[in-house]
Amino acid sequence: EEVAAEGRRAVRVVVKVRYAPFTTRTHGRTPATPTAEAAAIERAALGALDDFTPDRPVRLLGVRAELER
Repeated sequence: EEVAAEGRRAVRVVVKVRYAPFTTRTHGRTPATPTAEAAAIERAALGALDDFTPDRPVRLLGVRAELER
C-alpha cells in the first residue's frame, strides 16, 4: 500500500532474517515487471522466504521493497 501511495513500483523485494544469536541473512526476488500491486510484492516476499532454512530461532524478520527511481 505504501509503494502504491507513493506512485512508485517495486523492482525487487528483499527478506531479511536475523537468527539468534544475531546472524543475519537476506534473500531477494525480482518481480517479472516492476509493480505496485500488493499481491505481487507478497508473492515475491514469500518466494524469497522459501530460500531460508528454518534451522534455528528467528529474532527478526523484515521485508523491504526496492523501488524504481
